[in-house]
Amino acid sequence: MKNIATSRDYQRNDFVNTLYANLRKKTHEALVDSNRFAARAISYLKDGLDPEECVELLILDGLNREAAVRYVEMSQEHTKLEDENSYEYGFTFEDSTGKIWSSNDIKKVVIASTDEEAWDKVEDFLNSDDKYELEKVLTIERYY
Repeated sequence: MKNIATSRDYQRNDFVNTLYANLRKKTHEALVDSNRFAARAISYLKDGLDPEECVELLILDGLNREAAVRYVEMSQEHTKLEDENSYEYGFTFEDSTGKIWSSNDIKKVVIASTDEEAWDKVEDFLNSDDKYELEKVLTIERYY
């Protein structure tokens, strides 16, 4: 005789695994699309087009107006940072309770020209902010 609870557990486990696999696939597709539009916006700006012209071209590429405007704004900021030889850095850190935080969790990035400078700025920021009791900085990542 078959154990029904075990069979249901297998079905539930299979469903959850399939669901997570599909979510990972969709997330990857969204990141690829986002990177593609960001690269196009940067390319249009570097070709010397006005921001409004870039927006119109991104709309023709398949974006809605609001998203196109956002991509152009982000690309202008990225281009400005490149011209200044500065980059945006994200980071992860561990607090005194052992919880791992990322820059996305606290909605903060640092701007620096080198990895070492970014590391120092992250430590300074976290040590000066009373909301987080820094145990150690785990990683920093330069955003392109």
